[in-house]
Amino acid sequence: MATHALIGLPRQMLRPQWWESDLEGVYVLSAVTLRFANPGGYSYEIQTSTDDRVTWHTVCMAMCNSPDAVTVRSQGTGTSGIRIVFNRTPEALRLARRSPGTRGSPQ
Repeated sequence: MATHALIGLPRQMLRPQWWESDLEGVYVLSAVTLRFANPGGYSYEIQTSTDDRVTWHTVCMAMCNSPDAVTVRSQGTGTSGIRIVFNRTPEALRLARRSPGTRGSPQ
């Protein structure tokens, strides 16, 4: 397994990983809730798209060190797609096998 020379992490752990969804319509999201399987230093961005996932706009950048659910409130921007980019994940830990929860209404 290839590792990064400076910090000893596998290369795949240094590349951003993401989860995305086509909402199949335009929705105004009021919140996004993430649940992590284990504690650790997750660094993530929540991104939205208004053009069928061609371009993405970062609406939140944050870190989480807790396994507890994290809810990010939105200012109610209309979106047709949502993507969560994990810029940093703890070694050997994975996002819980649940889809992120979203709340919103059709626009």
